[in-house]
Amino acid sequence: MLVAQKELEVRHQLLERLSGARARTDEIFAIVRPDSLYERPIPERHRIIFYLGHLEAFDWNLLRERVLGVETFDPDLDKLFAFGIDPVDGGLPSDQPIDWPSAADARRYAKRIRESIDAGLEALESADWDSNPAGADFTTKTLLNVAI
Repeated sequence: MLVAQKELEVRHQLLERLSGARARTDEIFAIVRPDSLYERPIPERHRIIFYLGHLEAFDWNLLRERVLGVETFDPDLDKLFAFGIDPVDGGLPSDQPIDWPSAADARRYAKRIRESIDAGLEALESADWDSNPAGADFTTKTLLNVAI
């Protein structure tokens, strides 16, 4: 029984850390003025709007198939927020704000990913947290630590 209790504590700690990381990133993005989301503070980097969906896309792409075994609901946004819009011919990025989704759409995408990940993790059996999911080289715990 002590082992089962310890495992529940570890799961709870991981989920708390994930929640805390999300809260901190939400605080950071709340600092950005809405009229600045489509700015590119560093010419070689993506517009700020990219990062609004990037963290969740990273988690989603890391956990969706390996751990959760669910289908994507928006492969275009998964790809966009995973990789961004690459510059052509090695030059500076030439994308325009219109090439990106609205801030509301980016936030809806991130929210839906968070809800899907949370539901999937909640549904996992205790043993699934310590095993290597199909096709994964690492345990669910390890993958979740990478996401955090």
